[in-house]
This record gives sequence, structure tokens and C-alpha cells, in this order.
Amino acid sequence: MSEDIKLDIIEREDTPFHQDIRSESSKDIPRSDALWTSRSEETLNKWKDDCVKKSGLHDIQAKKCKRKNVILTIPSICLPLILSGIQDAVNGYSYVNSSVMAVTSILIGCNSFLGFEKKQMKNFEYSALYFKLATTIEKILTKKKCERAPVDVVLEQISQEYNQLNVSSPVL
Repeated sequence: MSEDIKLDIIEREDTPFHQDIRSESSKDIPRSDALWTSRSEETLNKWKDDCVKKSGLHDIQAKKCKRKNVILTIPSICLPLILSGIQDAVNGYSYVNSSVMAVTSILIGCNSFLGFEKKQMKNFEYSALYFKLATTIEKILTKKKCERAPVDVVLEQISQEYNQLNVSSPVL
């Protein structure tokens, strides 16, 4: 026992929605896309090469910071452990105990103050971000010109991302 339901939809022409559609300003005007030129491709290639270069520099800087972090962290962990193991042998020499604790405190303080671990992580992050942008540009340029997005849109998008990376990246 199914009943067929029939709905009649009546559109009213006097609503603000319909008035907007009829207005001249809301009509879509066909947009002519800018054409890909050798100059735009050269600009993208220049940005890509710069991104690859900066990615490598940030990677090198991150590895330097990692090395410095290890140089300061390992002794600050090992010195108290070694001292606790030989405590009986240096029991009469209080200056040894205080010297080791002072050196450990200095190492921990330097590591905390200089923040090599945070610098390392930030440089590795920007190395990856620059490399990702270079890969994106490479993918755009490998497509046929007719298959690419309009050049003005691509240049705007890539330049914004490129400039944002350059402004916010850590100093090398």
C-alpha cells in the first residue's frame, strides 16, 4: 500500500536570491588564463633550486646542532654515573665530587640555554618543508603545459609558500 506523493515546487521570482542572480554584478564573466611562458618556468625553477639548496643547508645545520647536543648531553649523563661508581675511591677528596658536579651543572646549563635540541628539530622541519616545496614545483613543471593549473594561480600559491618559508625559517 504505497501512496505516491507528488510535490510541486513553485519558485518565487521576487526573493533576494533571485534578484542577485538577475543582477549584472553576479554574472560569471569568463576568465582568460595567463599562459605559461619560459619566464614563469624559469622563476619556478629558480625557486625550486633555492628550495633544494636551503633544504640541504637546514639539514647540515640540524646535524651540527644534533652533534653539539650530544657533546653536551652525554658527559652530563655519564659524569655523575662514573662518580657514583667510584665514590668509595674518592671519598676523602671532596673537591673531586664537587668538581664533577660543577662540570655537570655547567654542561646541563649550556645545553638548556643554547637549546641545541630545539634548533635541531626546527632545522630538520624546515629542511623537510623546503624539500616538499621543491618537489611540488618539480611535479608542476613535469606536467604538460595544457595540464597545469593557470600560471598566475600557481605562481601566487608557490610564491606565498616560498616567502612564508623564507620569513619563518631559522637563521642559518
